[in-house]
Amino acid sequence: PMSVLNWAQTYQTERNNLQALFTLKDALALQPDEPLIQNTIGYLFMKGGASDSAQVYFQNGSAGNNVSVAQSNLMGLSVYQ
Repeated sequence: PMSVLNWAQTYQTERNNLQALFTLKDALALQPDEPLIQNTIGYLFMKGGASDSAQVYFQNGSAGNNVSVAQSNLMGLSVYQ
């Protein structure tokens, strides 16, 4: 997952969030339960103003050791709206 996240970050640095989202969605098709990818997709949706989609991905990304990150993202989403 870290390689894909770095790849998506490259697109984000270029302000190409749509391509970053496509990259992460393709990776999610291969690793559907990966919380880091789920949370990053949620972040991109949040930045794009799609809070309902962001919330879904943040909730899906709250698995295992990633619970505190997902909770922080959900809290940030409520403030960001």
